[in-house]
Amino acid sequence: MGRKLSFDGISGSDADWSAKTANYTAVAGDALLLDSAGGAFTITMPSSAVEDDYVDFADATGNLADNNVTVARNGLNIMGLAEDMTIDMKNVGFRLTYYNTAQGWRIT
Repeated sequence: MGRKLSFDGISGSDADWSAKTANYTAVAGDALLLDSAGGAFTITMPSSAVEDDYVDFADATGNLADNNVTVARNGLNIMGLAEDMTIDMKNVGFRLTYYNTAQGWRIT
């Protein structure tokens, strides 16, 4: 099932979109509008997750290429790697969905 972007947000999202401009610890089901116009910051993923937990991300202002946002893995893998993720592309939107211990959070 796909999602489509509309003026009301992403259809099918379970959460209201919330703007973030500074460090924040995400919870499963968050939908985060990343506004890095004021500088880089870090979003920390939940420290425990179960299959199908997710966090949505979207560039709110087109500044992510200049002021990167780091997604801190908080002990869980991202894309099968024990590394944090850097969002460094402007106007990007994506979802991280938790799969399992080995793969961790996957871009979906």
